[in-house]
Amino acid sequence: LRTIIQILVWISVGLLYYGITIAMADLGGDIYTNFVFSSLVEIPAYIICMWGVNALGRKAMTISSMMLASLGCILVFLMPIHDPVWGPVRITTGVLSKLFVCVNFSSIYTWSLELYPTRLRAIGFGFLVVMSQIGGAGSPWVAKALIPVSPPLPFIVMGSVGILTAMLMFLLPETKDWGTLETVDNKSSKTTAGTTGNKDVTGDGVSADVVIFNENIEDV
Repeated sequence: LRTIIQILVWISVGLLYYGITIAMADLGGDIYTNFVFSSLVEIPAYIICMWGVNALGRKAMTISSMMLASLGCILVFLMPIHDPVWGPVRITTGVLSKLFVCVNFSSIYTWSLELYPTRLRAIGFGFLVVMSQIGGAGSPWVAKALIPVSPPLPFIVMGSVGILTAMLMFLLPETKDWGTLETVDNKSSKTTAGTTGNKDVTGDGVSADVVIFNENIEDV
């Protein structure tokens, strides 16, 4: 179930990240200025992410950033397109949506890595990255192909997808301050700063990571 949820999440993240980037040209104003602003906001986004995943937790940071990015898209959909008074507001809201989706894209990397056990982490995470590219490949069809139907339609589609994805993420566990899983059957334990999260499971002073290492040697 966790993998299925993460697949949907990563597809949605790829769709929103690349979709909002492409749709910046349709917010009004100068397309080159919009693109510069949408690129520059990635710098503070990474700083916010580094602080947030440690201070608020992986789950809270990922869900809240997805919610804010999606709400921004919905607000852009609701604003008048041809009203010059709303032009700067649309652009500002779109740029903020790009900022929050950048925060989301960065935080989901940390969260997904910690959700997988060590034996499956590389394969599982690589598969999720591929899923995000599927969302990215579909983003032009949302950001551009829907404009003939209705110019603001891409934003409500991206916003709705993001809200649904954020609600799905509530089903995933928090991983902040918890040791990573080593095997599929192993359970992570809560840690403090500077500890590994592996407890003495043998009763004779041998830690869990040593036991798992020996099991891996025997398997070879």
